[in-house]
Amino acid sequence: MSCAEKQLRSSHNSHLKQLQSEHDRECSDMMSRLEAQAQEEISKEAGGGGGGEDGGGEAPAFGGGGGAGSNGGVRDKEELLR
Repeated sequence: MSCAEKQLRSSHNSHLKQLQSEHDRECSDMMSRLEAQAQEEISKEAGGGGGGEDGGGEAPAFGGGGGAGSNGGVRDKEELLR
């Protein structure tokens, strides 16, 4: 194996490790945001959040319509978090 091949393999492996680390960090951040969003929606529903006929507020990022009496898509987020 030539010196150039060894250097190329070493550089490639280092790059793969860096990409994996970045991927893991991004996934962790995304899961944290999803969990915080789900907790916020659960808290709003437990506290009687939202007003009016349609439940008010923004549409949920995942799942159902978010109307009064709906779960606002929280169940779909919980399934994703499993």
